[in-house]
Amino acid sequence: MNIKFGTDGWRAKIAEGYTFENLEKVSLALAITLEEENPSNKTCVIGYDTRFFSEEFAMHVAEVLSSVGFDVIISDNFIPTPTLAFSVKDIGCAVGIMITASHNPYNYNGFKIKQSFGGSASEEFTSKVEFNLEKIKNYNFSKEKKKIRVRNLFENYKNSLLKFVDTNAIKEANIRVAVDCMNGAGSGYLTKLLSELNVEVFPVRNEKDPYFKGSRPEPIPQLLGPLSYTVFSNSLNLGTALDGDGDRVASCDTLGTVFTSQQTYALLLHHLIENRKLRGKVLKNFAVSVLIDKLSKLYSIDCEILPVGFKYICSKMISEANVLMGGEESGGFGFRGHIPDRDGFLSSLYLIESVVMTKKSLMEQLDEIYDKVGFFEYDRYDLKLETSVDEVKKKIKDLIENPKKKINDKTVYKISTIDGIKYILEDESWLLIRPSGTEPVVRIYAEGKGIHEAKALIKFGKKLFQ
Repeated sequence: MNIKFGTDGWRAKIAEGYTFENLEKVSLALAITLEEENPSNKTCVIGYDTRFFSEEFAMHVAEVLSSVGFDVIISDNFIPTPTLAFSVKDIGCAVGIMITASHNPYNYNGFKIKQSFGGSASEEFTSKVEFNLEKIKNYNFSKEKKKIRVRNLFENYKNSLLKFVDTNAIKEANIRVAVDCMNGAGSGYLTKLLSELNVEVFPVRNEKDPYFKGSRPEPIPQLLGPLSYTVFSNSLNLGTALDGDGDRVASCDTLGTVFTSQQTYALLLHHLIENRKLRGKVLKNFAVSVLIDKLSKLYSIDCEILPVGFKYICSKMISEANVLMGGEESGGFGFRGHIPDRDGFLSSLYLIESVVMTKKSLMEQLDEIYDKVGFFEYDRYDLKLETSVDEVKKKIKDLIENPKKKINDKTVYKISTIDGIKYILEDESWLLIRPSGTEPVVRIYAEGKGIHEAKALIKFGKKLFQ
């Protein structure tokens, strides 16, 4: 099998590409890479999610790495990815490995690498791991398993999280919140954390289920009906949802309205600036809402646009100390002073704190944002094609070389090619078309002055390929 790392790790179907044998290969290639990069640090920490055999896969990786001389720490239970990322930095490890396939269907699993700084591995690093897969045939190791330490990793992470919010205000607010962990790695953890803050929690899909109740653990509006129903039927203050490994978030208003990731980003940024009076540079990937640009301009702070993939945001958060927040279209947000990585737990705490501090619902807060910068609606469509990845990339290249000058009777004001091709129209609406790097899928994103306009842009994008 050709093992390739995507925007955040290697993923494959269990028992097809994702096997114990291939995990051993990736683990050994990682060991070689770490020895080349920093031979003095041979400590690693391993976490795993709620998927089929995740614990067994994690232990196999631990055994392989311990057999080649690494000091291995493994979580005593399934944990969210941000807990693992925090632990890498907290313990001072050379690397962290998270066995998870994030939001993918139940029959997938994956291998995420977190480098010593507590964030996603750079493209340069994962390329070296892929290259070193060729070396493992001649790599000698003893297979004498050293002691593997089992450790609770969540407690230190939780204590760190609580420093970022006003815990006393939350405790005194008597707030009622629904929490949907989608049967993933956040199950139990976020509910317990909030309960300790005197939050009345209404748990939704809050137990381990490797099958994810027949769905997939992706916090997008069309999959969050149970959260919406729970919030609305119990007249709760808000709801939050986490993806399968707990590093991404979705939010839900008191009337059961599930917000898009773009709206959630705007709510979080507005809270940090307006309520917490924080300032700093804002990072967003290429597919994120124009609302973020407009909020940044309103508050006279810098906003930088990066390619899709949180690793690019992570790199900037490490190199530039003034970054306040970074976010991506899929609901992953990172914050200054914490790990340079996505964290659905801290995002949830900030959303709750925003309701507590303002005494306004999320919808009321969002309406305030629209009043300040204008109204925009977002949509996305993943178009699967009966062709090769190379053919998809060739078509994108053709679009870039022969750009459209009008879309749905609107003039194309500007074209950007940071990642795929993005048409920015005269009224600030936009259409982005970019290829998946690992499968024949075209991702089409759009934002307009209303949902019908956004869907019309999506339709136009689909026609280009059909």
